[in-house]
Amino acid sequence: HNQLTSLNGAPQNVGVHFNCSDNQLTSLNGAPQNVAGNFDCSHNQLTSLNGAPQKVSGSFYCSHNQLTSLNGAPQNVGVHFDCSHNQLTSLEHAPKILVGVFNHDSIDLIKEKAYKGIVFKNATNKIKDKLLKRFRQSADHTNE
Repeated sequence: HNQLTSLNGAPQNVGVHFNCSDNQLTSLNGAPQNVAGNFDCSHNQLTSLNGAPQKVSGSFYCSHNQLTSLNGAPQNVGVHFDCSHNQLTSLEHAPKILVGVFNHDSIDLIKEKAYKGIVFKNATNKIKDKLLKRFRQSADHTNE
């Protein structure tokens, strides 16, 4: 809650978590490019993820912003990816490698079968099937 408007001067390598949530950021320019833990840029005024690290070993949180696209999102996320509570019209540019849960809140995007193309790295086939089944059930439930 520092009312930051810029990440210029932030370290480029972070050995643990990087939290810039609850500020007034409109851009991730200057953000660390290597984050060994979680990266949290939620509750800002972001309209783009350009400048975000491309690999986050922990979770990536970009919820509660003004995102209309996931362009610039990390392509490799070690745990969870949360882009809920935004104005997304597509899940294009979502992470390609994801170990945990992909959290978004748009029923229309679930119907788009957003889970296709996501690689659930290090997950067993049983876990992968369970995650994909959860996406499908969410989409089926909305058609009732």
